[in-house]
Amino acid sequence: MTLERQRAEKEFYDLFYKDGWEKQDQYIDESIVPPNMLIYWSLVKEHISCLKRRQTKVQVLDCGCGHGVLAILLAKLGAQITAVDISPNSIKIAKQVAYVNKVEEKISFTVAALEDLPFRDRCFDYVFGTRVLHHVDVQSSGFQLSRVLKNAGKGIFWECTEKNPLLRFVRKHIRRLIPIAKFGTKHEHPLTEEEIDTLGMIFGKPAHIVYAPFYFFSFLDQYVFRHRAKILTRLVTGIDAAIARYLPYLNRYSFHQILILEKDGAKGKNS
Repeated sequence: MTLERQRAEKEFYDLFYKDGWEKQDQYIDESIVPPNMLIYWSLVKEHISCLKRRQTKVQVLDCGCGHGVLAILLAKLGAQITAVDISPNSIKIAKQVAYVNKVEEKISFTVAALEDLPFRDRCFDYVFGTRVLHHVDVQSSGFQLSRVLKNAGKGIFWECTEKNPLLRFVRKHIRRLIPIAKFGTKHEHPLTEEEIDTLGMIFGKPAHIVYAPFYFFSFLDQYVFRHRAKILTRLVTGIDAAIARYLPYLNRYSFHQILILEKDGAKGKNS
């Protein structure tokens, strides 16, 4: 199943990245970070800054680098980045973005699957990723990520989860009645509670979850209405933002959550 999944992911994303990226020749800065990812980016920056005060070199693995935006932003913070993606076309774009932004010497790019990382044990201080874990075999990738992390190293991921019961209902029942386009391969799905628990057991400590700003109605607009009506898009974006601000308790039901995994040097697997 892992090989089949990897083959499907590579084929799908090679096609997705085949025609390049409209921003690959542009300067990249923090303004490119979408509002619902700002908490994630702030956490990542805080961790990098704290570690840089204690050691001169910070080694980071960017998992599923895509267009290379996270890798470029991290390199501009002074970290040394290794960026991996299963798609060669993705890596080609990311290299161009790094060159334009003059950080190519701070980033090493590798075509690789998270289930088969070609790096030595305990070589990274952090492993980061945005919407990548739900594309992979969680157990195999979890072992690899734990293996390449230094003792007490951390993984911080911005991920799709199944915490919203309404979303689970839509995916299970409504999708059978209404043709909702699926972006991605048949294997990928929002992370389940069981998969999050599995990652915690592999790392040796339970995963810590930070609730991202509420994001649900915008998700429906993207996948059901395909952003066809600008008025509707502005409306649902405003609804999500209002819920996040005035009903913060509901952020736990956002489509996205932030997972912080800390490697227990004594108990974590492959430590």
